[in-house]
Amino acid sequence: MDHDPPLLDVFLIHWRAPEWCAQAVRSVLASEGVDVRCTVVDNGATGGDTLARLLDPSVELVTTSENLGYTGAANLALSRALSTHPRAEFIVVASHDLVVDADTLRTLRDSMRSDDRIGIVGPVLTAPAQSAGGSWRGWRAKGTSAFDPRQRFEERDWMSGTLLMLRPACVEQIGGFDEALGSYVEDVDLCLRAHDAGWKVGVAPAARAAGIGSVSRDVTLLVDVNSVLLAVKRRGVGAGVPIAGRYVYWAGRGAVTSAFPWRSRGRRRASFVHARDHARALAQLAREWRRVRAIAHEPDKGVPRFGST
Repeated sequence: MDHDPPLLDVFLIHWRAPEWCAQAVRSVLASEGVDVRCTVVDNGATGGDTLARLLDPSVELVTTSENLGYTGAANLALSRALSTHPRAEFIVVASHDLVVDADTLRTLRDSMRSDDRIGIVGPVLTAPAQSAGGSWRGWRAKGTSAFDPRQRFEERDWMSGTLLMLRPACVEQIGGFDEALGSYVEDVDLCLRAHDAGWKVGVAPAARAAGIGSVSRDVTLLVDVNSVLLAVKRRGVGAGVPIAGRYVYWAGRGAVTSAFPWRSRGRRRASFVHARDHARALAQLAREWRRVRAIAHEPDKGVPRFGST
C-alpha cells in the first residue's frame, strides 16, 4: 500500500519578471511540513533563458507560445494538476511575485482539512498592503485588512489571486478561471462562483504571504473594465451603467484636481494618471460593447470545465 504523504501542487504564473518568479520558487521550496511539487507556467515565453537558469532543477517549467492572460495560464495549471497529478490533495495557484513564510502552505492545508466544505482559502497578505480578502459590493471588490488571529478560517466573498489554495472537487464543480476576464478580478469571479455552488471561501488568519506588485502599467484600466464585466456577468447589462457613471465622475474629478496649482506635482500627476485610466476604461468598454452584451447573454462561456463531480 502507498503510504506517501499527499503532494501539494504549487503552480506559479509568470509574466516578464524572472527574478521575482525565482524568488517565489525559493520561498515555496523552503516550505516546511508539506511535500511540494512546484511548476512554473511561463506565459508567452517571457522568461526566456534567464528564468530557466534561475529556477531550481526540481521545478517543472511549462512555456506557452503566447500570452494567455493570467486566467488562461492558471487554467492550464489547473488542467495539468487534475489530469496528470491526480494524487494532489490540494492545488495552489499563485502569482510570480509571491513570497511565503515557511509555514504558510502547511497552515493553509490545515485550514482546508478542518472543513471539507472549504473550497478556496488564502493567506493574509502583508505586502504591498495588508489584505485579508474582501467583499463584493456588486460593482467593485472591497478589500479588508481585518482578521481574527485566533480563528483557523474566516469566510470572505473573495481572496486575492496572489495565492489561492483550491480543493480539486470545488474546481471540478465550478470550472476554472473565466478567460473572458484575462487578468485582474478573475479571482473575485472564481470565489463568487464557489460561493454560488455552496463552497466556503475565506482566509486562514495564521497564514502569511506577501506580494511584490504588478509589472503591468494598466492595472487601473484592467480592474475598471473587468469590474464592469463581472457585474454584467452576474446581474445583466443594466448593472454596468451606474459603474460607468462612477468612472465618468472619477475621470472628471481627476482631471480637475490634476490642475490645482496648490497641490504637489506628484499628487497632480497621480490625479491625471487615474483620470486618464478611468477614461481609457470607458473607451474600451464602448469599443467592446458587443463583448459586454455577449458576457451578459452567456455569463460562463469563458469558464473551462475539468473532469466530473
